[in-house]
Amino acid sequence: FAGVLILMLGTPLKFLHIYTGDYLVSLLFFVGVVFLLLNWKDAAAGFSISVRQKIAAAALGFATILAFGAWLNWQLDDAWLNAPRWLRFAALLPILWIYSYAEEVILGPVQAGKRRALRFAMFLLLRLELWAACAVAAYSLASGQILIVILFTFLLAFSILQRLATDALRLRTGSATAAALFSAILAAWFIAAVFPLT
Repeated sequence: FAGVLILMLGTPLKFLHIYTGDYLVSLLFFVGVVFLLLNWKDAAAGFSISVRQKIAAAALGFATILAFGAWLNWQLDDAWLNAPRWLRFAALLPILWIYSYAEEVILGPVQAGKRRALRFAMFLLLRLELWAACAVAAYSLASGQILIVILFTFLLAFSILQRLATDALRLRTGSATAAALFSAILAAWFIAAVFPLT
């Protein structure tokens, strides 16, 4: 909620020219930075620079978005990125990695049983809180970002699939940074593909 109040002053990522997407990514950036500052010890402890894991996560992420984008393009909608959308994707990736890594730090390692269910519930609560802040901003603060509210079902479905895939990768690699890279690739693709360009 503090993030949407800050964004009343202006959207720092407006230069991306993604209708409502630049607002959402700006909010995720602010929230990610705050989460990392509040959990800096865990963030420092979980950070690794293993190149092999990052390459594997990036390859899996790109394979996923290319396959899923091709399937959606064939079945439902134009989800294949054109040149302007690929440029937005490249700009979004490092920004969304910050939020994705902060999310991995907060959620902690993937466990089993009730702890895994509790971790997933915490993830859903975090995403719901972000959406609620955007809804409050749209209705009460007149932010004009109504598209985030309208896309609730799509954002929820994407978030669930993104978390399940990211958890599967983190469970196998044990790396929060690799999981964050994979998650950021998926998020950057979704925002670049779904939100209109201006």
